[in-house]
Amino acid sequence: MKVTLNKSQLEHISKLIEMKGVKYYDVKMEMTDHIASEVEELLEKEHLAYMDAVKRAFLKYNRSDFFKIEKQKKRELQKQATKFFYSGILRYFTFPKIVLSGAVYSIAFLLVSNIHFGKIAFPILILGNLTRIAIINYRKQALLGKPKYLQLTSFRKNYFGVFIGIIVYGLWIYGYAYDNFSENYLIHIESGLITVVVLSILTVFEIYANQINSLKKDYT
Repeated sequence: MKVTLNKSQLEHISKLIEMKGVKYYDVKMEMTDHIASEVEELLEKEHLAYMDAVKRAFLKYNRSDFFKIEKQKKRELQKQATKFFYSGILRYFTFPKIVLSGAVYSIAFLLVSNIHFGKIAFPILILGNLTRIAIINYRKQALLGKPKYLQLTSFRKNYFGVFIGIIVYGLWIYGYAYDNFSENYLIHIESGLITVVVLSILTVFEIYANQINSLKKDYT
């Protein structure tokens, strides 16, 4: 008959893993599943007592082996988080969200063309983006508590790269582009910048919220 560890036994294994210095909660839980499977196998096949099976499972790995498992789990979760992030962005370039992207650009184009909104839109929208990040971080605290999640850390790194790209693009517009391009061409460039910032606000909120919900389902 298949042996399954109970909640308190899983928490015990998780605590032992944490004592070895594993920083991120999702990494710890993945490693808990890994080692728990080996403990269950020892209980089932060799009929050991629980504590003996745990000792055997942990003794199987020296310090180097243990960190290899941690590194592998980190790599898997980072890859998963990166895929989650960029697939969320790409959804805004597929039907029906491509319609929203086009609508944002059209509205931005009208605003920039008629009331020169572009010069003030960039700082306003960047501030809005940062405000939205603060809101979803509060949501993270409410749903997941204080533990650190590697997947959320990876998300922030991916977003930081996109955010820096937006900043560089904006500075280019306010520097080189204003001195070297015609007004009509600048209207398209500014409209594109506004569209990118607005879509980044929408996508970041959606992707981060979805990832928080996914982590809550998987790890709490």
